[in-house]
Amino acid sequence: MLTKLQTEKFTQLFNLYDADENGLINFADFEKLVERIVEIRGYEPNSSKINEILHKVTYYWLRLQSEADKNRDQNVSLDEWLNYYEVVLNDDERYEQEIGSLVNIIFDVFDTDKDGAINSDEWIDFLAIYKKNRIDAEKAFAKIDNNKNGVLSRAEFLKAVYNFHHSDEPEVLGNLLSL
Repeated sequence: MLTKLQTEKFTQLFNLYDADENGLINFADFEKLVERIVEIRGYEPNSSKINEILHKVTYYWLRLQSEADKNRDQNVSLDEWLNYYEVVLNDDERYEQEIGSLVNIIFDVFDTDKDGAINSDEWIDFLAIYKKNRIDAEKAFAKIDNNKNGVLSRAEFLKAVYNFHHSDEPEVLGNLLSL
């Protein structure tokens, strides 16, 4: 069973994915997020990079839908989302697969200099697709960057994501991911 804090965090995460703010997550929300990537990163809408991103996002949506959309209405409701995360968090192998896939998409899209890490500007761009403001993104980055080297390595990022999903302590750094 999800704790109260996990329920709050996953509800915030649900709201980030619900790009059209209709209380449901569906493929149109993922398309909207890709449109924001086009705008923020300056990609051409039909470029090979956007087609690659759209392919990965589509694959993620289809996996999410097949697992979470229990009533098969082509939407994931908040209750379905929370139930899905409860199942995923209780299966270490599945968790690593699901979260690893998401982190790979994030790094593929936002690690623009391909150095294997997310710098502050890349982090700000990442959060901008979810309409998070620059000042909050900068503050969160400064706190999550444990070793203060100006980048989040994949290991640091995975640790923060793990703490976001599993920790029930509000002050844990990974909880800054939900801003």
